[in-house]
Amino acid sequence: MNKLELIKMLLCEESQAQTAKTDNHHPYVIGKSYHVRAVTYATAGKLKAVYDKELVFENASWVADTGRFNEYVKDTSKVSENEFVGEIIVSRDAIVDVVEISGAYEKTK
Repeated sequence: MNKLELIKMLLCEESQAQTAKTDNHHPYVIGKSYHVRAVTYATAGKLKAVYDKELVFENASWVADTGRFNEYVKDTSKVSENEFVGEIIVSRDAIVDVVEISGAYEKTK
């Protein structure tokens, strides 16, 4: 393999690593809404894309306080304090847990 072929191969691998995952080697479903607790914050939104190291949410909010978490998960209208952000990219390395929710992103606009 010559140097030019090696460079092309490396560039191709790099571009493939940065494209959204369309295979289902993860538990997430594009288009569903999730509440994500990360090491320093929580966010809720509609999942737009899954990458090797990130989750991208649209119509997303930073969630400062959910109140009683089990009640919030059952009825997201009980969110007591949140701030609409728009699109949020969450590092998968910082995720503590992810819970599927219904419609929190719609109530935050």
